[in-house]
Amino acid sequence: MKIKIKSNAEQLYQNTTTAKITNYKFWLEWRSVMRSIQGTTIEVETNHLFKDQYNTVPLPGVSENGLRVLDYIVDGVIDDDRIGRGKCSWCGHHSIKSEKGCQHCEKGLEYMEWFDDYFKKMFAITSGELYKKRGYDIEGKTL
Repeated sequence: MKIKIKSNAEQLYQNTTTAKITNYKFWLEWRSVMRSIQGTTIEVETNHLFKDQYNTVPLPGVSENGLRVLDYIVDGVIDDDRIGRGKCSWCGHHSIKSEKGCQHCEKGLEYMEWFDDYFKKMFAITSGELYKKRGYDIEGKTL
């Protein structure tokens, strides 16, 4: 899974954060980070998936531990690992979509937050292979 960072990420960060007021040094550092990653495609660490943000793998010269990148900085998701999966709000594990709910703690559907909502399907860029493996067409509709 990869994310394509918007080409104006630095400007977006500048316009949407209050860190400039609360911590100017932090704001300058993150502005520099956004400048260095804007317009690039970055690998995402998929052990912990979220609906509205992404943890990247370590980025040499930018971040030893990777970054947490929010949706508003992302232009698209390539081969989105979240499609057809969900996260249990009870145990925190990920599960493949089913009628039963969580595969790990066996809590019901009311505890599941499915990642494949309309916005995520619309937002995803894919080669089509991951979708086909999980039973979806290129638009995210069930085959």
